Amino acid sequence: GHLRHRLASLQGEAQRLGRIAMYSEMGEVDEGKTLVVNTLACVSSKPLFSAAASQIGWPEQATQVCSGCQPEGPPAATLYCGMSRRRLRAMLPTAPHNSWVTQYAGLPILCDKGNFARMAMACHSLCPPRAWDFNPRTWLLPEQYELVANALQKEKHTYILKPRDGAQGDGIFLARSLPELTKNVSRTGRTPMVCQQYLARPFLLDGFKFDFRMYVCLLGGSARAAPHVLLCREGLARFCTEKYEEPSSTNMQKAMAHLTNFSLNKTSDHFKRGSEEMSQIFDTQNRASKRPLTVALRQIEEAHPGFDQSLFYDQVTRLVQTSFSAMAPIISAYHRCDGHDDDIRAIQILGIDVILDRGFTPALLEINNSPSLRVSDPQPFSEDGTSLFTLTKVSVKNGGTTSVNTSYTEGCLRRSHYLRSFYSCDKKHGLHCAAAVDNCPAGWYITEEMESGVYYNVYYHSNVDPMNAPQCGWAAYKGQYSKPGFRPLPEVEVVSNDCNMRKDSRLCLCCDWHDMHIPHWHKASPVDLAVKRIVVGGAFQLLQQVRQGDQMPHVKAYMSVDIAGTDLYALLTSVEVLFIRCGLQGDWRKGCAKQKLREFFGMFVEDGSLKAEELEFLSSQSVFKYASSLPLDADPLQLFDFLELLTRVGSRAFPTEEPRSAFDLVLTALESSPPLHTHPEAAALQLEACMEVSAPSEHSSSTEEEESGDLWSLLQD
Repeated sequence: GHLRHRLASLQGEAQRLGRIAMYSEMGEVDEGKTLVVNTLACVSSKPLFSAAASQIGWPEQATQVCSGCQPEGPPAATLYCGMSRRRLRAMLPTAPHNSWVTQYAGLPILCDKGNFARMAMACHSLCPPRAWDFNPRTWLLPEQYELVANALQKEKHTYILKPRDGAQGDGIFLARSLPELTKNVSRTGRTPMVCQQYLARPFLLDGFKFDFRMYVCLLGGSARAAPHVLLCREGLARFCTEKYEEPSSTNMQKAMAHLTNFSLNKTSDHFKRGSEEMSQIFDTQNRASKRPLTVALRQIEEAHPGFDQSLFYDQVTRLVQTSFSAMAPIISAYHRCDGHDDDIRAIQILGIDVILDRGFTPALLEINNSPSLRVSDPQPFSEDGTSLFTLTKVSVKNGGTTSVNTSYTEGCLRRSHYLRSFYSCDKKHGLHCAAAVDNCPAGWYITEEMESGVYYNVYYHSNVDPMNAPQCGWAAYKGQYSKPGFRPLPEVEVVSNDCNMRKDSRLCLCCDWHDMHIPHWHKASPVDLAVKRIVVGGAFQLLQQVRQGDQMPHVKAYMSVDIAGTDLYALLTSVEVLFIRCGLQGDWRKGCAKQKLREFFGMFVEDGSLKAEELEFLSSQSVFKYASSLPLDADPLQLFDFLELLTRVGSRAFPTEEPRSAFDLVLTALESSPPLHTHPEAAALQLEACMEVSAPSEHSSSTEEEESGDLWSLLQD
């Protein structure tokens, strides 16, 4: 079985290299021509992308080019940075040839904490012993509540619970007993969560807990081949701001001693800001609360001669290799779900959060699909500073609803395509000048915004000048995101202008201030700039090499991680081929699916190694509600349900074998069986279903929570 999967891997790599050679002969590989770096959609990451583009000599497009000002000749290949997936889908069909994007389809779904945990659970028993030891013991709530309750009642460990879609430390809490779990869950509501065994004895520096934000670059790949995966040698060490003590009932609420999140600790009075001198940033005397990874590693080495930096990087490389070997086949599958069967022209930087135990062994905390690439921190103005400016105010009159007719004050841009924004006092209505996006033309809009994030374009004006809000000539908007119904047309009146707002050149109204829509200024972060220029600059150099046809891109700042040659990647690609062939995509509880299961695994029922009722029971155990916008019959993540089903069938059909050996026996038997005649076009149907999927539903999460409500009720008892 191992040899077969290795052979499949080598064949896949040979096909990929053959395609590269073919494209080179056809002129498809861009021989070193520069990319135009489009930063129109970037906000906090724009200065970093601009600096990296300048460093490598690529021109930047930071402003919208009018239709009459297009340069002569064919449009230049472009790297589109920071665009949403929805905007990319609309833009790419008309993008210049050989253009690239800075995100992969499906990665936000794969990096969801719950989805990643599910993937690791399915792969665990099929890998060598201890291969997944870097991943803390994990459960999913509400699906595995009984297992969590049992652990809390029988084991004297601390557990950390995180919302599956949480970020920046929001909603995280520790629990050491079942009552503590029940109390906290009651407070946070029915949010799906990930529960992990907490590392109670982390390695400390100067008595403080810390973790490492490291960076992984994904580059290229195809619908059938894994992307290049490279680990950056530089990163950030992020420290808590209170001295660490092992968890107890008296200190578990001390978030700034237990949680390393920068967004949390930077608000502490004990947060230590670093020097602005580059020589001091990379000096081992640096004691800032955020410092370069390489500095922290040298500090550990100085304090503990037994620490080996080379071993540390080797261990992190292995955890990256295992994690992305499991993810890579799904990345290719999502590319196919977008309707493509060719090379992936994408590059993306992911964040991986790693923590050391007291034996210097790294553990993976999470993989972040969208790590912060900002190199400055938004700062509020002091009360004295607010006297330096006056914000423009306007009023809307004669509109269709009373709530629209109110005063609006200029504020921060909530969306990257907004050019200027005004908000009503209750923040439920907005007046925005916007660039064209998602089939919505450029111009001014009056919007209605819901607490859930849904918004409607109520009125529209074709004026595109952000400096002058149109007073009359408005029309009811009829395009995408429009609100139905007849509405009288409004009039807009300027109440007061920003007569001295621009006196302070630091003042900013960008959308980098999250939900606090107030004027602010940006304080440069030298450590972020120093580290992230290495990360992004190195990634751009790697992209340049790939565009020149380099099959093994390499730069000093990054270490290559082999994915295509691993046994796990080869195994999953073989299982995916079998899964598509058998046509078991969809809900296995349906009658037609049950019939297919009986036909597909019939050989094990016929020889008596498996009973028909056992098969139905095993398949019902292998269904998990993924956090995904795709329907189950089109979701590549269901591969892990199928993987777990094969594992369970193997344990019943070959009870004396080791889990991997039993799995290989089942896989070999099924691969040699004739395909099911009931679904000869499984792959085509799966692709068709994917293509029919629209943007994620605004109500998908609430629907999923209602379906699992019976399990959440257990937590309220």
